[in-house]
Amino acid sequence: MAMIEETDIYKSSHPVPKKLSFLIKTYQLLSIKSTKKLALKLFFTPIKYPTPEREIAHKSSLLVSREKVNDKAITVYQQGQSDRKILLVHGWSGRASQFFRMGPALKDAGFKVYSFTAPAHGTSTETQTHMLEITECIKYLDGHHGPFEAIVSHSIGSAASLNAIKDGLAVKRAVLLGAPGSVELIVKGFCSRLGFNAKIEQFLIDHLKKSYGEDYEQYSVTRLASTMTIPGLIIHDIDDHDVNIEEARKNHSAWKNSQYLETKRLGHRLILSDESVINRIITFLK
Repeated sequence: MAMIEETDIYKSSHPVPKKLSFLIKTYQLLSIKSTKKLALKLFFTPIKYPTPEREIAHKSSLLVSREKVNDKAITVYQQGQSDRKILLVHGWSGRASQFFRMGPALKDAGFKVYSFTAPAHGTSTETQTHMLEITECIKYLDGHHGPFEAIVSHSIGSAASLNAIKDGLAVKRAVLLGAPGSVELIVKGFCSRLGFNAKIEQFLIDHLKKSYGEDYEQYSVTRLASTMTIPGLIIHDIDDHDVNIEEARKNHSAWKNSQYLETKRLGHRLILSDESVINRIITFLK
């Protein structure tokens, strides 16, 4: 595999579009009410980034179906023929094709591999979604295409996956890559990255309390990790600029039956296609 250039670490963290940054700055200067409305909309609206050619080529080799979960469309991909089924779950503003190296490697290792592009992601006509809707997609796929032997998830997809396990998803093993530990830190990271101020941060926290209960951290990876009894593998890069490495360390500490791997110079997204990471996942799953 080719060496990763230093600049590639930063390429693995998508920049905020300049027009969006300008819009946010303008709103905050003019109206707190309008800014709150904009922040709430953006918090539940994944950014749809262009799909690289290498991922488009990968998708063309897969069996594809369009399905609906609670009236929202998802795109489901399949590869391989085996009774041992694996589900891959992408992160926020991600897509199934980000597993363009991992999927084929798992297939070659003897698994039937399923992945999906969540509502409001990829080419979906939907514009908004949230983590618990992704959880519902996981449960739907397990019922219609499973049962899955294991689940491999990235970023916020890991929170969705652990919530599905809490709700009865009977996988034997789970892999988390670049997973955030705390819901509050997700909000703080969102506001910091887009340039929203402390007032907007508190507004979003209050909205979550109102919508999902005062104890909204019940949906967080760290809290859920403490309840897991199946074996887990937590992988995180120390150069991840989207999710701090300390969150992974807390997740590992909470999950008593977990293995842990720290990588370097892969950032938040290149970790999905690194050969050594993929080999470690295959070893863990087999």
